[in-house]
Amino acid sequence: MDRKEELLLVFGNTEAGIKTIVKVLIDDMINIENELSKLRKLPFLLINKNGLEQKRTEASFLYLSAISRYSDIVNKLCSILRKEEVPEESPLREYLKTLEKADT
Repeated sequence: MDRKEELLLVFGNTEAGIKTIVKVLIDDMINIENELSKLRKLPFLLINKNGLEQKRTEASFLYLSAISRYSDIVNKLCSILRKEEVPEESPLREYLKTLEKADT
């Protein structure tokens, strides 16, 4: 099972309209994951020969941009999952409901 199938399995119970959006987000997420793995192999700092000055490389800027987009997508997917969850009644709420019924 590849990464896309794993992620789609998590969203298996979502409705069709939302699932279309989820598929696009997952595709973007996988592309960004691949981009991040390539960027991690590159140096993020250039150090001057005298060792006193450091300069960020283009890879560091690209990495920060990609990780920000990745985090946004993860947050969106998590919010979709939270909306799709069926809330379970906690034992405390069930107990309070039985007390309310007993009072009436």
